[in-house]
Order: sequence, then structure tokens, then C-alpha cells
Amino acid sequence: MVKNVNWVSIVMEKKNSSSSARVMPAIVAMLFIVSYVIVWVYSAASSSLFSLFGSLPIINLFASPPSIQQSLLYLVSPVFGFFFAFVSAGWVVKKFPDIKNLRLAFPAIFIIFALFSFFIGLYWYNLPAVQPNTGVDELAVCFAEDQCNEIFAAGQAASPAKTILTINFPQRFSNSSFSLFTVAGLLGWASNFLLFVLARKNIL
Repeated sequence: MVKNVNWVSIVMEKKNSSSSARVMPAIVAMLFIVSYVIVWVYSAASSSLFSLFGSLPIINLFASPPSIQQSLLYLVSPVFGFFFAFVSAGWVVKKFPDIKNLRLAFPAIFIIFALFSFFIGLYWYNLPAVQPNTGVDELAVCFAEDQCNEIFAAGQAASPAKTILTINFPQRFSNSSFSLFTVAGLLGWASNFLLFVLARKNIL
């Protein structure tokens, strides 16, 4: 007894899957371009919200670039951040399928990882400044300007007086290329999640 096979539906499914495979790179590229523009709007807004449009590289192309765009690192960091999170979000879910809601928890994990990595890098980068010939006795990472001032004043009031090099973590992070990496990473996760939702709804 030969079973009836709906060859038309099978052929159509293969065509749909092959067409989706061809369209997917274009969709990812479009999401990346949109994310890249969002990152640069963020970078301009972080320096001055009122001069947002005047600080955009595309509009203000021939003017002096803002301080946040002084290095090529600021141009490539969003690229690495986007695709690192985009690929990692899918890989982590496949690697640990038993952990529920891991896809939704990924942004929090990514932010913690990014902030902790920047903290370690910032500390070790500035640690060589603590030497007798530099006049710096201690290094302290603070999280607000008032806290930085209090730590510095406490060092000066100590007996004997100590010169404490204070590093404002939020300020250094927001002015660093790593902040662009982080924002682009979150947009990379959002793009991955969007494709996941569309795939589940059989839109892709």
C-alpha cells in the first residue's frame, strides 16, 4: 500500500526554507545598519542632548569630530558589540537548553559582563600610576562625582596625607568606546530576539 504524498506541499516548504535562507542575511544586515545608526545617535546625545543633530557624523561630516569619535576604535566597537551579542545570544540558548527564559535574561547577563570587564580593565590600566615617582599613593574607582571628591579629601586629611587617584566609573564608561560596544551588543540581542519571534510566527 503506497501512501499518498503531498509532493506539492513538500516542494513549497523547501522553496520557502531556501528563500528564507537567502533573505536572512539581508535582514541581519538591515538590522545591523539600523543598530549602528542608533549607536551613533546615542554617542552624539551622550555628549550634549541639545547639540544632538549638530554632533552627528553624517550631518557634521566636515567639522571637527566630537571627542567620543577621536579613534578608529569608536567606529569598529559597535560592529564587534552587535555581532558578538547577536551570535552569543543564539549560542548560549542552544548550549544551555534546560535553562528557562535564558534568551530573555541574556541582556542582564551581558550588561553585568560588560560592566565588570570594563571595571577590571579600567583598574588595571590606571594601576601603574600608583608609584612613588608619580606622587600617587592609592587608586580608587568611584561611582559619583561627590564620592570621588570625598575619597580624595579623605586621603588629604589622613595622617600622613595620601594622594588618591580617583576614577569616575560612569563618566569614563560613557566616554569610552566600550559603551558603544555595550549599546550595540544590546541591539544585537534585540535583533536576534526579533528574528526568533518572527521565526516562531512563521513569518520568516
